[in-house]
Amino acid sequence: MAAAGSAFRLCLRTIARQRPAPRLRSTVPLPVLTQRTISTTRIQWAADESGTAKTTSGSEGEDASASDYSFIDEMLEGIPEEERTPELVKELQNIQQTLEAQDRNMHKSLDEEAATLFKEPRPLKDSFWFDEDDDDPMTHDVQGEDFDEDDITSMAHGKLDELREYRHYARITAWEMPLLSKLAKPFEPPKEDEVLRFRYTTYMGESHPAERKVVVTFCPADLGLTPAQELKLKKLAGPRYNPEKDEIKMSCENFDHQAQNKRYLRDQANRLVEAAKDPTDMFEDIPLDLRHHPIKLKPKFPAGWLLTEERRRELEQIRAQSLAKDVKSGEKGKIVDGSAVVQRWLSEPAQEAQTQQREKVPELVGRRRR
Repeated sequence: MAAAGSAFRLCLRTIARQRPAPRLRSTVPLPVLTQRTISTTRIQWAADESGTAKTTSGSEGEDASASDYSFIDEMLEGIPEEERTPELVKELQNIQQTLEAQDRNMHKSLDEEAATLFKEPRPLKDSFWFDEDDDDPMTHDVQGEDFDEDDITSMAHGKLDELREYRHYARITAWEMPLLSKLAKPFEPPKEDEVLRFRYTTYMGESHPAERKVVVTFCPADLGLTPAQELKLKKLAGPRYNPEKDEIKMSCENFDHQAQNKRYLRDQANRLVEAAKDPTDMFEDIPLDLRHHPIKLKPKFPAGWLLTEERRRELEQIRAQSLAKDVKSGEKGKIVDGSAVVQRWLSEPAQEAQTQQREKVPELVGRRRR
């Protein structure tokens, strides 16, 4: 059970996971002109010979050095010429080089992060989901969840589910079943025209193939037929007739719903009654066949063996006569006391052993040769 749950969670993780985006290509660092970190003026556009405006960082300026850009010139525009010292120009060049280095480092770090985030997963050959023929690397990095020894076994989970089900029905019995007494109706015996008795099968709300089965029983004597018509009805019922209970039993589960099977059985019963009432052929030459239901005779206790009062007095009189006869025989010595005979037999070996010890029996001794 735990293994099935883990597989299900892995499938959900695989479905919910987004496909990795394509790897970002490393882009060429943008010129410092587009950044304008320090400058507060807008980018200046220069018109080419055709009259169309273009930036000073055209295609021919991509390979130019940083000194060809107007960063330093723009910074020196607001400074008088007498104050443009070589130290100031050198300081501006250092600032420009620092900005360019920061820009390169930033692009490099972005490329590394993008490569790490959108890197295709490495195939795991030990994984259960690994497939060499599968080009999709989605399942290559799917691993089973490690068991942290914080869960119970699948058998224990099944036992808990069983206990939950017991408690669920116990709560229904305690709180909901008593409310059904409000819907109780008094029992009304069936009327004379209600001779069909239907039996249904239910599994307490659970779906089961045998739930659609319906059984109907009825007695031919309750249909108001003549003896000849009843006999014909029994012959038409065939093996569905029970001679011991004198009833006909039929069942149906051909349809998906109980109502359909009940309707079919009712129609079949009506057809049997109509056929039994048909006087054209009463099947008088066909005997009633009961071989399908052999009647087993149950042995009954003989009436002569019953212990009545007269039999009890007779037995007491016989016992009293035999006891008096034994007493008379004991007085004459004709009755042997078994316990005395046993005790005498047990004591005889002890007495014989004592007499053998007292009397010395001579022993034969061989003669020596001279």
